[in-house]
Amino acid sequence: TLRGRALETIRPQFVEAVWNDVSLDRLEMAPLWQEYRFPVPTEALRRGTNVLVLRFDRAPIFRRARGEGPKEVRPAAISRVSLAPSD
Repeated sequence: TLRGRALETIRPQFVEAVWNDVSLDRLEMAPLWQEYRFPVPTEALRRGTNVLVLRFDRAPIFRRARGEGPKEVRPAAISRVSLAPSD
């Protein structure tokens, strides 16, 4: 589960979660704090180190989106990534 939010942009932001080179899902992000779930299939799990990659469709400049703040690329804000076994 990913807790995050997109910047306020004209076109929507999407995030794709990739676990050990397996695409889990691609979800549209809202410009408000929400949780996004990406179930990982058992066959994608590995003993030892596993790799999670988050890919974003857009890379807006923070200052352009908000009118103030840093002049840095900020595709989204992420407050938490949590892993839990499925029920």
